[in-house]
Amino acid sequence: MCVIGGCLGWLMGMSASPVLGIVLTAILGVAAGLVSVLSGLPGGSEVSEAGKGKLYRPTALPLTLLVLFLVGGSILGLWTRVNEWLGPEPKTVARRWISQGLPLSEPVIVGRLFDRDVPKIAENSTSRADKPWLFAAEPKVCETLRRYMKPLDAQQLRLEMQQSGEQRIQDFASNVQDPQALKTAIEVFICPESASH
Repeated sequence: MCVIGGCLGWLMGMSASPVLGIVLTAILGVAAGLVSVLSGLPGGSEVSEAGKGKLYRPTALPLTLLVLFLVGGSILGLWTRVNEWLGPEPKTVARRWISQGLPLSEPVIVGRLFDRDVPKIAENSTSRADKPWLFAAEPKVCETLRRYMKPLDAQQLRLEMQQSGEQRIQDFASNVQDPQALKTAIEVFICPESASH
C-alpha cells in the first residue's frame, strides 16, 4: 500500500494534464479494491463464535497507509514539477547549443530560455486576467480606437483594429463588416468606459 500510494501520489503531483486523471481514477479503483481485500485479511485479531467458524475484524491500516503515502507522494510530485528536478539546467542546455556551434553566449541563451518559459508583462499595464471583458484591450489600444469613434471613421477604425497588435481584435475587425457593430463592440466589450477608471 505504501508503494502504491506513493507512486500514485507522485503521478498526481507531477501531472499538469487533465488526461492523467482518467488513468489515475482507474488505478485508484484497483488500489481501493486491494485495500478492501487487505482490510479483511487476518492479522491476528480473530474472533470466534460458537458454531460459526472464525470471523476477522477489519483493520484500517491498509487504507491509512494508502492515504498517507498518497498525500506524501502528491507533495513530492508537486515539488518535483515546480522545482523542475527532472528538467535540464538552462546552463546545461546553453553549453550543449554552444558546443554545436550556435554563435551566442551562454547568458544570451539562458535569457532566451527564461523568456520562453516566463512570458513578458508590460510594466504599466494591467493583467488581462484581472479584466472581466471579452477582449480587454490594453489602454493604449483603447485610446487609439476611441479617436476614430466620434465622429465614426469606419475605415480608419477598422485599420487601427487590424493593426492593434492583438490577434483577437485583428480577427474581429476582419470578420465584422458593419461599422456600427465595430463601434458598439469597442464601446461594450473591447474598451468599455469602466475599464479606464
